[in-house]
Order: sequence, then structure tokens, then C-alpha cells
Amino acid sequence: MSITFVRFSPLLEKDLQITDVSSTIIAVRPGAQTRFFERERFGMNIIITAGGTTEQIDQVRKIANAASGRLASCVAREFVRQGGTKIEKIYYVCERGAIVPELDCLELVTTRGAESVGAALQSILAREKIDAVVHSMAVSDYTVESMTTAEDLADGIARRIWTRSEDFSDEAALADFVTDCILQNDRVIDRSNKVSSNLAHPLLALRQTPKLIRMVKDLQPETILVGFKLLDGVPREELLDTAHALLQKNACDFVLANDLAEISGERHTGYLLAPDRRYERCETKQEIAETIVKNVLGLYGKRKKK
Repeated sequence: MSITFVRFSPLLEKDLQITDVSSTIIAVRPGAQTRFFERERFGMNIIITAGGTTEQIDQVRKIANAASGRLASCVAREFVRQGGTKIEKIYYVCERGAIVPELDCLELVTTRGAESVGAALQSILAREKIDAVVHSMAVSDYTVESMTTAEDLADGIARRIWTRSEDFSDEAALADFVTDCILQNDRVIDRSNKVSSNLAHPLLALRQTPKLIRMVKDLQPETILVGFKLLDGVPREELLDTAHALLQKNACDFVLANDLAEISGERHTGYLLAPDRRYERCETKQEIAETIVKNVLGLYGKRKKK
């Protein structure tokens, strides 16, 4: 590993541990937050997340989000078309089966499941200076925690009732008791291999996955972040309000708000929302891609001039 010294003020070289990593110099003052200082680069580094994620039930079965990565591939191609030589590298994060555009500047990062996506994003953001993140991936909200059967779960509840003197005159107390039985059920099925197809009533226990978009600005506050919000069959104002709440919560620079009821075939209505609540309406995936890239490059250019 080579050692590169860079001069900047007010920090002193002797106080820093300097590590040369790819196109980025990472400088760490002992006990302080990691700081990025760019070496000469010829363009932008961009992360695009694409498609959906899959969560394994067992070795052959899985839960999947129905997302192809088509919109993300349009965005990647549009960055190259509009940005030209401004684009140095696009990290394209997706699972196998997602649509991947053929671009010279694209580096494919293959993942499997929400946890894997999080690890990939954290790895890239920790080692590279990223100028923009377009987080279009439909990351699963849930992953499988355990598997049992209705019969085993009912038996476990019955055993606990039989061995404990509980007063279930209160409906809320009964509901809490049953919930506790479900969460503490120890009669789970081994999912490390294929689960038998002879189970009559299998039950899955799911747990929420973390919202990965939150880590982006935590790791790199200056990156331009585009989030996505999908609802189904809601009034436009509710869609825009929900998207704006996502924007504020995660410090996004833009959020693409779309409604499942307005997506069919070539039609894909979307609203690219800015922090001031202004939005641009688009009617196709290509229009969405063009609008996202135009706004990202515009904001990037404004920041570079400062």
C-alpha cells in the first residue's frame, strides 16, 4: 500500500494517517471522523441500485420483489448520454436477473438479499468518494426469521396455557400472551436445506429489514441522493406528502414518487420531488431517467462552482 501526502489546512500532515485507496485519499485523524480528499479525477463516481431483492425461505424457495431493474438501467445509460466524460464510474448494485446495461464505465456489484445490499453500499461508501447515489432498488421490507407449522405453534400455545394460570378475561392480555407465544416459539423448522413439501400449514415469521437509504448521508453527507417512494392507489397529494417526508427524513436531494396504479406497460407516471416541494411530472421510464439525470448533473455542477 502506498503512502500519499496531501497538503491542506488547517490539518497538519503529521497528525494524519493517510491511506491511498483507488481514486480516493482517505485521511483519518486519530479519534476523528474519516475524511475524504480527492486526488485528480476526470469525472463523477455514481452508485445506482437496481431491481429487487430476494429473501431466502430455504435453499430453493424465496420471497422476491417484482422489480426488473429496467428503470435503473435507463438511468445508467442516461448518465453516460448526458454526462459524457463527466462520468468516471457507475457502481451498479443489483441481484442476478436484473437488467444490466452494457456500459464501459459500469462496475457490476452483485448482491443477494437486503443484508447483502447494505454490506455492498457500506463497502463502497467507506472506500470511495461518491458524487451521487440513485437508490431505485426495491429492497424487501422483510426477511425470513424462522419457519414453523400451524400445528406446532398451536401445540406450543396450548402447553403454555396448560402450565400457567393466566387470567384472560381481558382481551388485550390474551392478545399479548398469544403474541408472546408466537415470538418465543421454539419449535422451528431447519431451513438450511430444502423444507419438505408435505407440510400442510407452514408459517413464516418475518422481521423488518433496515432502511438502507439512511446510511448514505451518514457515511457521505455531501453526496447527491435520489430516493424512491412507491405507493398504491392513493391521491396525488398523499403520494407527494409521503415522498417529501421520506426526503426530509433521509436528507435526500430528490425523491421519485410513483403510484403502482399509474404503472403499466410503457406507461410509468412519476413525480421527481425537490426539497422545496416543487416537482416535475414524467410519463415514461425514459422520461424519469432523463429528468433524474438532468437534475443530478445540474446540482452537481452548481456545487462544483462554489
